[in-house]
Amino acid sequence: MTILRSHRSRLALPVLVVALAVAVPAMASGGANWGFGTKGQSSATVTWAPDNGKNVTLVVFTLPVKAKSAKTRRGTRCTIPSAHPRQVRCAISPATAYGYVDVVAKSRIPCKAPLQFSAKPVGASHLVRQQNILSGNGCS
Repeated sequence: MTILRSHRSRLALPVLVVALAVAVPAMASGGANWGFGTKGQSSATVTWAPDNGKNVTLVVFTLPVKAKSAKTRRGTRCTIPSAHPRQVRCAISPATAYGYVDVVAKSRIPCKAPLQFSAKPVGASHLVRQQNILSGNGCS
């Protein structure tokens, strides 16, 4: 009987570790990226997450090329200031710790170019600079 119990406890730890890994959202570790289907397209999907994993109400991306339009997956249109045509500003409502933004640029986005990323945490009065968002899939 004690042998059976020791095998159960040995198996319980790996099962618990796997269960926790599945339960924790993949984006909580700051795993942001952007990508598109084939190299050199002018449209891309940005998967974003703040470095600290906290909820944000505004995200700002600076592209290496001029932006044409952008929209969150919830359908909210993002703004592109005329003074900064490479910048995309997206209001996030309700506040969340990760999300997706579909961006269309005026020219092809270079595959290896990182996107600059800033986010405004809930309750903050200013944007906080985050790590650059590197290219993910679609840049092979």
